[in-house]
This record gives sequence, C-alpha cells and structure tokens, in this order.
Amino acid sequence: INSALLDDLSKNDPVKLDFRFFEDNFAGVRPFEMALDPGPNRTVFDLEVLRETEQIENHLQQSYGLNFVASPVTIIKSVRKALNGGMVEEYRLPADEDELARLLRKVKLFRQKPEFRALALPDASAGRLTGRMADVGSIKVHALNNGLQQFLRTSVDSTVVQTRLTGSANLIDKNNENLSRDMIIGMTLDIVM
Repeated sequence: INSALLDDLSKNDPVKLDFRFFEDNFAGVRPFEMALDPGPNRTVFDLEVLRETEQIENHLQQSYGLNFVASPVTIIKSVRKALNGGMVEEYRLPADEDELARLLRKVKLFRQKPEFRALALPDASAGRLTGRMADVGSIKVHALNNGLQQFLRTSVDSTVVQTRLTGSANLIDKNNENLSRDMIIGMTLDIVM
C-alpha cells in the first residue's frame, strides 16, 4: 500500500493545497530525520565524524532527493564561513584538527541555544541530520531507504559514526505498514475460519 502524508484529504482541500504549494515551491513537506551516534571516545564534532556525516549528506542530496539539509556539519561550516568574512567558498569543513579546534572554541558559546540543540546535544555525544523532501509515497521511500542502507553499509565507516532513521515520517510509514499487515492477517484468519 502506497501511502502519503495527506492521503485522506480531497484534492481541493485547503490543507492539501497548502501542502502542495510548499511541495512545489520550497524544499518539500516530508520531513527526514536521522540520528547520528559517534563511535566510542568520539563526538559529533570530531573531524572524521564530520567528514563521514558530510558524505551521508551528499548522498542524501544527490540520490535520495533530500533538500534543506542540516546537521552538525552545518554548524561547523556556518561558523567557518562567518569567521572567514562570509564568503561562500568558505562554507566547508576545516582542513585539519587545528582549524577545527579554533572553530569549536566559537561553537562552545552556542551549545545551549535551541538552534544548536536541534542538531547536536550540548556535550556533542549525539547529533541529528534533518531535511525535507517531496512526499513521494511510502513505496518510493521504502526503496530509497533500502538504497540508503546499502550506501551506509558500503561507504560509511560504522566505527566512526552509526546512524538510524527516526522522526515522524518514518513512524507514519511503519505504522501504515503494520496496520496493513495486521489487516491482511486478520482478513486471512477470518476467511480461514
């Protein structure tokens, strides 16, 4: 069963029209959430973890269709850009540990801010990668998730960072899948009885 976030609304429902506007003109309406768990004795701001996270971000933008991506990488890149005159080409990860240490001294000033806490815990022991995408339906998302899991297994070092899908859209998809399975099992039992 292919479900979308707004399946039950009629085509001309005002809420569905509002969603369609954001779907067509902005980053999309379907939220994407991924938990980032750094390996032992690491934080989400370790350079290796940041590089692996950036690799995941790039894959999600190129192959998954994710837009407006934010993660601990976004924090570091933004601080680096701000400290280097706001130049677009400065929006990148630091080249070495010394530069990262300089950036982290500035980042520590913002650890209690809600914007910061949305992407990384204050102690940097865990983080979150978030974004938006088009509401393509649960069948397509399931295929995209399978491709993502394959990418994570083959291209991301799980000793550096581990990931898992979370968030409301993921829960809705799981709920719809379980509901459909339970209905089929129940109808099959009814027919057998």
